[in-house]
Amino acid sequence: VWGSLASVVVAVCVLVVAAGGFAQVVPALKLSINPGPRAIAYMSEYSSCPWYTFVYLLWITGPIPLVLAAAGAAVVVFRDRRNAAVCALLVTAAFVFFASGYPLMQNLRYLSPANGAFCLLAGIGFWYLMNLAQQRLQKTAYQRVLVVSIVVVLIGLFHDYATFNSTVVQPGILDLSVKLLQHA
Repeated sequence: VWGSLASVVVAVCVLVVAAGGFAQVVPALKLSINPGPRAIAYMSEYSSCPWYTFVYLLWITGPIPLVLAAAGAAVVVFRDRRNAAVCALLVTAAFVFFASGYPLMQNLRYLSPANGAFCLLAGIGFWYLMNLAQQRLQKTAYQRVLVVSIVVVLIGLFHDYATFNSTVVQPGILDLSVKLLQHA
């Protein structure tokens, strides 16, 4: 809680400095709360889709982290209800449900505050799957599975980076809205 509060204070300070003063921040925040007709038209065109399209976009941009985070979410719901794990699940779920279900807000940038919690869920999923393999396999077989799993996850992460680079960075997409990424 203190870390979150400190990060909000730092973010506000950086925003004020980057904007050139507090007087510049207030009108920008007003535009965020009450966007004009051109912004609403843009959001209607590019940031609106059925919720399952948004979830599919998560699959396209990172299938291995998504599967591991889903496994981690299942572990938290059915087995491990420690405070940090439940908090990670709630934060991730809140941001995913907001970004996938709220009209005009289906954009990957809205998930960025929950990235740490999402990664924690993926780590819980990976840990659980490796622990399950360790319990069910002999020591040498488990060691092989562990090495292969780590290699698969690393390859998957490099693949995810390459996919992001080829679909967002190289074409110069400036917004992570669903329709822009879907057609990239």
